[in-house]
Amino acid sequence: MVSDIVEFVTARLNAEEREAITARARRDLDIARGAFLQGSEPPVPDTSVGWTDDRKGGAWVLLGPERLLRSIAAMRQIVEQALAVHDEGQGDGATAGDEILLAVASIWSGHPQFDPQWLRSQEVNPT
Repeated sequence: MVSDIVEFVTARLNAEEREAITARARRDLDIARGAFLQGSEPPVPDTSVGWTDDRKGGAWVLLGPERLLRSIAAMRQIVEQALAVHDEGQGDGATAGDEILLAVASIWSGHPQFDPQWLRSQEVNPT
């Protein structure tokens, strides 16, 4: 199960990293062309928070490419440390590392490849 979660999280982080790099390249190209000097939208700030205007009332957070890349790098470190804790606790059932990996994976719980069974297995085997 742990390898499945790590594979899932790694795929999500890789996808977000590609999107952030693409967004940064587009923004840099627009800046180089002077697009922002002609009254168009300014570059994406490091972080912007707001509310959707739909009736669901959901919040949105827009991360600039650099902020997203820093978040991805930090998340990769968290996964690496959680795997180290998991490996140390082999044979003892669920470890704190397992719980951390599951918490990270749950960020994408709405993704079609997220396995809800991961959550149930954690509830059945509490640490």
